[in-house]
Formats: sequence, C-alpha cells, structure tokens
Amino acid sequence: MPEPDIEEKKLTLKQNKFLAKYFETGNSTTAALYAYDCKNVEVARSIAGENLVKLGVVVRQMMEERGLTLPLMIDTIKDATAATKTSNAAILLTKDGKTVKAEEQGLIETPDHLTRIKAVEVASKWLGLGQPNNQFQVNIFNTIKSDQGEYDL
Repeated sequence: MPEPDIEEKKLTLKQNKFLAKYFETGNSTTAALYAYDCKNVEVARSIAGENLVKLGVVVRQMMEERGLTLPLMIDTIKDATAATKTSNAAILLTKDGKTVKAEEQGLIETPDHLTRIKAVEVASKWLGLGQPNNQFQVNIFNTIKSDQGEYDL
C-alpha cells in the first residue's frame, strides 16, 4: 500500500509548502516564512501557530500512517532520558606537566547529557511548558488545563 502524499490530503499549495518545510526543519516559523513569503517573523510565528492548529489532525494522521504513533514517541523520549555513550578510557600518568604513560582501561559507559537534555526539551515542548500565553494545554495524563479550570478526559 503506497504512502499517501501531502497532496492527497487536499491541502492548499501553501499548506503543502509549509508542511514540507516544517518536516524538513522542525521549525514552524521557518516553514511559514518560506511557504507564505513573510518578511516579518512575528507574522510568520502567528501563521505557523494557526497552521499547526488547523493541520494538526493531518500531521498526526500522516505520522501514524508512517508508524510514528504517540505511544512510540513517548517511549522514545523516555528511553532518551537515560541515554548513555561509550567512550575509550585511559589513565594518564604525568611527570613535570608532561604525559609519560597512558594505561588503556577499555570502554566505559557515561551519561549522554546532551541527548538527555534534548529529550527533556522535547517533552517540555509537547507539554507546553515554558511557553507564555497558552490558552490551554493537554498533558499526558489526559487533563485539559484552561483559564476556566481543569477537566479530565
């Protein structure tokens, strides 16, 4: 079964360009600047926000058709928060500020802090943390928080 193209979703030419650039760069403002030929970053940011809301169902459907489901993304981010990297280790012996001997110690596992931080940043972005002026937010516990209160789904 062939994968559906963006065009099959009956989007406008500008929406197609927006999504293609958004998937390429991961940045919605950059995508809006490109697709809508904006000169003002604030206008592009506004258009990008509107497009992400309007096209959210389309984007989610496209991702799920390609096997990128929400549970998979959550599991991947969770795994990334415990990422490690393997490094070669050696003990350096110095005398008078000069290395005189290096004793090879083999491979060691150390925390991969850059990957862990990126995972937390992605999860925070999904949850809307640190973004001012959010009208509402949906968290992973299926609670909608708005100005009027909290609602469980």
